Amino acid sequence: MLVGDNSKYRDLLLDYGIANVVQDVYHQNPDMQYKRCLSWLVLNMCRLTDEPMSETTLAAILPIIKEFSCHVDFEVHVYINTAHVTLSLL
Repeated sequence: MLVGDNSKYRDLLLDYGIANVVQDVYHQNPDMQYKRCLSWLVLNMCRLTDEPMSETTLAAILPIIKEFSCHVDFEVHVYINTAHVTLSLL
């Protein structure tokens, strides 16, 4: 998992626009399995790594978390709530 390995990879992928891609795929694909995988990806972006999350990184991730928080699927909620908890540890 590249995005969850360390902050360097996470920030690099965010710089390349992964946040926009995640949101686009989330909106364009009605398949619940895709939404679950995307929410797991967001959780991995929030994992505590070797360096604290910058304000820029946090600003890129928060809109995704906000949007995913409104989802009705239990598994999506579990991943996103775990991301909330992880971010609260910053």
